[in-house]
Amino acid sequence: MLRRVAFIFSVCLLLLQLNACRKGCKNVDCQNGGECFNGSCRCEGRWSGLYCDTLCPIGFEGRYCASLSRTKFIRTWNATTFSTSGTNQHLLYITAGSFAEQIVISNFNNEGFTVTASMLDYDKFEILPQNATGSYTGPVEGSGYMNGQKLGVNLTKQGIDYFADCNR
Repeated sequence: MLRRVAFIFSVCLLLLQLNACRKGCKNVDCQNGGECFNGSCRCEGRWSGLYCDTLCPIGFEGRYCASLSRTKFIRTWNATTFSTSGTNQHLLYITAGSFAEQIVISNFNNEGFTVTASMLDYDKFEILPQNATGSYTGPVEGSGYMNGQKLGVNLTKQGIDYFADCNR
């Protein structure tokens, strides 16, 4: 009997807490995909502000636009690269560039060259036309995007299109 009373008390306490969270959000109108919790908006992507109504500058996201968008890209990725010449499994390295909106991509297709990319949005980047550095120094260009925990990178080198499907 004592267990049952303790359980009912716990359920009631939990319901009161949940109800308190909702009450705090009664007059809060979060915009642009934001969600209210305890009376404050939690914003998505490049949206910030009290009601998720402020768009962060490119390269920034999160509360007060204080987080660098590139941070989620920076790591060593397990990549499978596809092209007309076949499939290649390798490690792809992404590091921070010189500017807040820049990343550096190394070892694409296990070829040992490096390119820079610029953030386009909180989950997208562009590899502007440039000459790669390292084992290959010719022209490259492309783009990339994050989808959940996966990264996709498109790159064109010497007229050949490559696509890297990357996992953490």
